[in-house]
Amino acid sequence: MDRGAPSDTAIAELLDAANRVAAAAFPRLAEAAAQPGLYAWFVDVEGATQLSMALGLPVGSGLIYAGQAGAGTSTATLRSRVRGNHLGGTITGSTFRLTLASLLAKDLGLVDAGGRRLAAEGETRLTTWMLEHLALAITPAPNRAALSHLEDDVLARLNPPLNLQGMAPSAVRNALRESRRRPLGRMNR
Repeated sequence: MDRGAPSDTAIAELLDAANRVAAAAFPRLAEAAAQPGLYAWFVDVEGATQLSMALGLPVGSGLIYAGQAGAGTSTATLRSRVRGNHLGGTITGSTFRLTLASLLAKDLGLVDAGGRRLAAEGETRLTTWMLEHLALAITPAPNRAALSHLEDDVLARLNPPLNLQGMAPSAVRNALRESRRRPLGRMNR
């Protein structure tokens, strides 16, 4: 099989609006979510406006972040990664949550409690924002050994603005890196 074919299929499935589900309704397809694979996060217009204001640069509605669950020796599934780390976890266990928290600290009243933890009800407020403004799509990729390479190919082609690791520099990524260097909630003090 052509090396580009799995990437083409994954990209088509992730970008197909019919495959998206509101974050609050995830998972829609239990069988697919029980497998390793790729996921892509999409933000609505209001959420994109908040992210843009925080960065001081435009972030359009639509695709903002993508990743994988279960590559290599990991036993993670799409459900465990999305529900357990991104929607039900903390900023310690999810780079995506940390990224959103660094951008939304002022709007959501998030304060750094030290050790990559949010004070008080910060995690709850962040999760609520995610449930209100985000949707996601998943695509299973049962070959755990090839998943990391597939993720690299897909990220390079989709170029989600809030992904940092291994991505080409951009104005948004530079501003995001700077935002993540500041203690969360610094603007609130």
